[in-house]
Amino acid sequence: MHEHIICDSSGADHIETTNYDKKNILKRMVPYLIKMKEVGCDSLVDSTPPGEGRAVRILKECSLQSGLNIVTNTGSFYGRGVSKEIRDNDIDGIVHIWQKEYIEGIDGTDIKPGFIKINKIPVNLLEKKEFDTNIWNGNGVYLRENY
Repeated sequence: MHEHIICDSSGADHIETTNYDKKNILKRMVPYLIKMKEVGCDSLVDSTPPGEGRAVRILKECSLQSGLNIVTNTGSFYGRGVSKEIRDNDIDGIVHIWQKEYIEGIDGTDIKPGFIKINKIPVNLLEKKEFDTNIWNGNGVYLRENY
């Protein structure tokens, strides 16, 4: 299941996840997540990458309140959803960023990604860097076509 509990497409360089209204997000989303749990869903794959508003602390709270296992990711999207940090790095630098999230946790938490998200088969240089990074890193590659 490919879902987004929180998603912000305003552009990676403009997103500040600490400004999210956590209380309102939980109030709106947790009842849906509880319903999912009640009908037999045990896990939800949240595909919101860094640069599109991934907020792992809120995902963790959604998980705790609903009883659902919520899997988040590392990686990046394309276009405005690619952070300056990713745009400005070579393959080794991107590998380091993604490995650090796997080893140390995301955004200073103990939450680790369950998969790497890249948007599509590489077409331009940035997408090629992302794809090569996944292959180089030896991790599973999550690919999807735009829809």
